[in-house]
Amino acid sequence: MLKIGGSVITDKRRYRVFRRHATEKIISVLKPMLDEGIVLVHGGGSFGHIMSKRYGIPGQISPRSMEGLSVVHADMTDLDQRIVRIFQSIVGPCISIPPSAAKDELVDRIVEASNCGIVPITFGDTYLSPGRVLIRSGDDIMLDIARRMKPRIAVFYSDVDGVFDKNPKLHRDAVLQTELRTRPRTESGRVADVTGGIDNKISVMRQIALNGTNVYLINGFHPERIYAIGTKDFVGTVFR
Repeated sequence: MLKIGGSVITDKRRYRVFRRHATEKIISVLKPMLDEGIVLVHGGGSFGHIMSKRYGIPGQISPRSMEGLSVVHADMTDLDQRIVRIFQSIVGPCISIPPSAAKDELVDRIVEASNCGIVPITFGDTYLSPGRVLIRSGDDIMLDIARRMKPRIAVFYSDVDGVFDKNPKLHRDAVLQTELRTRPRTESGRVADVTGGIDNKISVMRQIALNGTNVYLINGFHPERIYAIGTKDFVGTVFR
């Protein structure tokens, strides 16, 4: 089970800027793992977060939020299809399962596709709830999948080497925490993450680990580090 963060596959500072080379590199690394069974989730980055914030999503249903729902969903579908086409060209058959369409049956559809031998790909997206426009994040989807499928490992590709004791983008002496069994000691309870949602990410990773799956946070610009999992050469953070 793998989550490719939006901070890796897009430039989160600029609207709809897709990092094709970084995406191809990650997917190429995953090809040898196909026989083990793969479930792939990806974030939204600048295809999701910028317009969600501009339109006030999540929020109450209004003409503006409904316009935002349409814009964000179209952008996320576009990003997803770019990833699907790359996966098809490098690895092989896959199927996109949008969470806004599957809703409560999302994990059922993922399990069904996986059992049929095709790689399911899903992603964080906007969706409608009574009276509100909401966001179902890729991180939360990972937790839902883990609880149901109980995968051997879960990998989160981000734009940092792992969890640090303080922001490594601001402090040269920041120390990588290679293994975590409890909530990490971080600067003001936070660590560096361009999505602004690191607290939720850490919470999700801890919950997946408590569910019995080892979780690895790896720098997505060095996706080959996935092959060093379980060795002394591994660079990243493992949640147990």
